[in-house]
This record gives sequence, structure tokens and C-alpha cells, in this order.
Amino acid sequence: VLPEKVPTLMEFPDDLLAELQWPPLVERIKQEREWMAAAFSTLRPFLQTGSQKTKKKEKGKGQKGFASKPEIDASAVHAEVTFEDFRWALGCVRSRSFTDAGRWAMCPCADLFNHGRAGQGSSLTFLPTG
Repeated sequence: VLPEKVPTLMEFPDDLLAELQWPPLVERIKQEREWMAAAFSTLRPFLQTGSQKTKKKEKGKGQKGFASKPEIDASAVHAEVTFEDFRWALGCVRSRSFTDAGRWAMCPCADLFNHGRAGQGSSLTFLPTG
């Protein structure tokens, strides 16, 4: 289940970023914005293969704010993928990924590993493969 929105510092307006009062972080966010815009521009021609629209679960059913199973909307096939769509998808991937020595891995449900008895933790290790 993916969230409908993935709020990050990338969406903060510049005046709100200035309130962070940490110039290295503000600069890093601006660099990320530039990278994201360039990545979208490069990938955009490859993202126009179609789209899926999702419906919210009915009130009282499922988790609030989460999308239900995607349903193909025939009118949206070959619809344009927007920058907002791209930013959402990248936010979902980044919020569910881990890095180790510069290598990225996406581990479904790994964000749940630290939910357990008090005093127990979790760790993630990358092992070399043949």
C-alpha cells in the first residue's frame, strides 16, 4: 500500500526552507530539486506509456489516506506523466530504500523491522552475491 502523498523537504517553499537556518541543508535541497528536474526531463519521453488512476478506499474501509488497488482508466492510457507524478514515485522509492557503501536496495516491508518489543532493534546487511 502506497501513500497518496510523500511529504519531503523538496516541497517546502523557499521562504520556509530559509527557516531551517542550516545553509548546507538548504543548499542540498536545492541541488536535489535541480537533479530531480533534470532526471524528469531526461526520462519524460520514456514515461508516456500509459497511466493508472487509483481510487481512495471508502470511508471506514482500509487505511485513511492510502490508495486502493489501481484500476486502469481507459481514458488515461497514454496520458502524460506529470512532474508531480514523478516526484511522488521517486518519494515512494526513496522512502522505502536503504543505502550501504553507495549501493541502493529497495526492501519491501523493511520499514516494519523495527516494530517489536522494546529493546530489540534491527539491522540491514548487504551480502555479496556470486
